[in-house]
Amino acid sequence: MAAWDLGDVEKRYLRFIERFERVTPESGREAFVNQVLLIQEWRRFPFLDPDLPAELLQHDWPGPRAAAVFHDLRNRWHRRAQAEWDVMEDGTATSG
Repeated sequence: MAAWDLGDVEKRYLRFIERFERVTPESGREAFVNQVLLIQEWRRFPFLDPDLPAELLQHDWPGPRAAAVFHDLRNRWHRRAQAEWDVMEDGTATSG
């Protein structure tokens, strides 16, 4: 029988929030790097979280808060991260 370790999933959500919530990239390069890290970390959650309805959870589940942090940061960093990607891509195209 397969089961989800909700305690572990909760800890991962809380670590995600703690890791990214206060990150403030100072440059385009930092925005790019942090956005890549943010997305890579976030991509794991659909495989870990059974996405149970709130009524089945015993307390305030951190999943929605983690999702809000993800979407907020991705939206804030996207323009600068994309601009950095464009610079890197242009540099690659001209060096070969």
